[in-house]
Amino acid sequence: MTDKKGIKEQWNEQSNKRKAIMGIVGFCCLGIILIIVIGGMVSPDAINNTDNQTKLNQTTTNETTSAKASNVFENKYYKFTIPEGTTIKDSDGNLAPQGGDNENLELWDPAVNTKDIDGKEIGYAEISTGRMDGDAQNSLTELGYTSSKSIAGYQSYYDLTPASGDQEAYYEYLLILGESKEQPGRIDTLGISFDSDTADKLKIVMDSLVIKSSLIK
Repeated sequence: MTDKKGIKEQWNEQSNKRKAIMGIVGFCCLGIILIIVIGGMVSPDAINNTDNQTKLNQTTTNETTSAKASNVFENKYYKFTIPEGTTIKDSDGNLAPQGGDNENLELWDPAVNTKDIDGKEIGYAEISTGRMDGDAQNSLTELGYTSSKSIAGYQSYYDLTPASGDQEAYYEYLLILGESKEQPGRIDTLGISFDSDTADKLKIVMDSLVIKSSLIK
């Protein structure tokens, strides 16, 4: 058995070249050991865990996207994106149900609601149907409406009513839907009116609005 002193003396007696060779061999052995250890870490179980985490992240992302995309109101006649903080009600102030048959709707948001001439709180916007006689385009022009952009695929006419007293200024877009089936010779229309300071919210509605064929009667 060689004692510690003998080992030290033997090492000192080695040539520098031999010491270098032995050092390289030792380093290679260490490298092989590290490769084996790392290979064990990248096992099928580790790969499966990574795949499962990736799938979980994808599922979470899809669920978040779906939640945002589900913020849509749709009933028998309309479909549109609901502006943040807004509640959709019928003309009587009751909550308008999804899938219902309310032709006339009001958009409510406590942060931006307005008041009528009697001081009663009302929604900040209204969507309502109507009918006109004769040439609707000429009639609207005579009433001061201006031909405007297409909304939901229909020609619209625009009007601004200035503020008066406690009443804020408000906009109105009137869409020409076409001749009525129930009353030939009359024109079905859709009015979208809203307070001037809520134009950003109504842009969301008008840009996403889909008018279903069942509205034209």
